[in-house]
Amino acid sequence: MSDQQAVSCLKPDVNCPCPKTECDNHSQCCKCVTVHRSAGSLTTCMAQLVKN
Repeated sequence: MSDQQAVSCLKPDVNCPCPKTECDNHSQCCKCVTVHRSAGSLTTCMAQLVKN
């Protein structure tokens, strides 16, 4: 990941579709995906896509 990508990952995404607003990683997709990847689980937004 480039430095520019890393910095952009720190900015909250105001269009975050995740309903789990209490999560520390809410609206920080890069952090969220990294945590879920290491746990071997899908993020909530990815799981919603798989259901469809």
